[in-house]
Amino acid sequence: MDPEDDPGADDDDDDDMLPEPALMRDSSWKCGNKWTRITKRFHHRFVTDVIGKPLRCASDSKVLLQAAADAFKAHEQAVKAGVLHRDISDCNVLITESGRCIVNDWDMAIYLPTADDKDASPRRPRHHERTGTWKFMSTLLVNGHHMASTIQDDMESFVLVILYHALRYFPHNKKQLTGFIIDEVFNRHLALPNGRPEGGQGRGSLFLNMYYIEPDFEMDCKPLNEWIHAAILAVKEWITGQTATSTPPTKRLGTKFKPQVPPEGEPDLLTHAVLCKYFTACLDFPDWLPDKPLDVIEELEKGERETKKRGYGAPDADNRRASKSNKSSGLQNARRSGKLNRGGSSGTPASSSRSSSGMTTRSS
Repeated sequence: MDPEDDPGADDDDDDDMLPEPALMRDSSWKCGNKWTRITKRFHHRFVTDVIGKPLRCASDSKVLLQAAADAFKAHEQAVKAGVLHRDISDCNVLITESGRCIVNDWDMAIYLPTADDKDASPRRPRHHERTGTWKFMSTLLVNGHHMASTIQDDMESFVLVILYHALRYFPHNKKQLTGFIIDEVFNRHLALPNGRPEGGQGRGSLFLNMYYIEPDFEMDCKPLNEWIHAAILAVKEWITGQTATSTPPTKRLGTKFKPQVPPEGEPDLLTHAVLCKYFTACLDFPDWLPDKPLDVIEELEKGERETKKRGYGAPDADNRRASKSNKSSGLQNARRSGKLNRGGSSGTPASSSRSSSGMTTRSS
């Protein structure tokens, strides 16, 4: 928990325990981001009797979506209690032995202002860092639309977590493009001189225009496919509405984020209710396949290694080198014998010359 965001934290008690800010900034142990100030944090450690496994350990696609649904409901309950997680990722949504889910790693969570806090001042965004795991941070957050995380940022992170695991571990019709899609949508970023990552255009392009996965994207598992397409439309609606009703620095959002006509009615991501209905409806589908997870990227890389090991393509390369060598030797022999002259003699089958206009002409 960041004391800056904790309304109950008392910073005065720890002032004597920390060196001067200038000393901390210039200390030899400091590395990484060149921020102008140090954020004080408290280290917490606690032990639970529940052992959770990463989402990639889901036994099938239904277990994956069920675990995500459990985590999403837990997030809704936390928001109702006035707490925002701010770091929804693959490592923080864990599956238990019973196939259900727990939400872990609340150290970046903050208290949300409530309706009773009439005199509460707005939460100050921390401009020296954005909170979250880059792969799963929301489109608007990574593109600089705003700095302080919102409830909708966390909800989009859930969508990204499910999409990532569906693409990587379960069968779909874009298997050969999986590595490219994950790189462009989840990993692509530019590290600025101050250490802060910038990017996320691929993420916005996916939600707004179905780039990279393309409109004909289909999961083999029909219920999971239905959920993903419905969730992508919900995120698109939210992004469109936010960019239409706000005035962010447009040059940081790129051409894909030009203001558009805001959607009519309440957007699906306004509360957790609509996505919860999506979860329930898809989990109730009778057409769930007993599909087993398989790391698509690992499988593709293994296939490439086996191809190189067997030497496929090497004979062609050898033939090209041999052909080039024979051609070079033939030209040298022709020049020595006088059959091929630079000026173009009677023994030359064809020669080229440059006309006064500068164009190359060829005579037989």
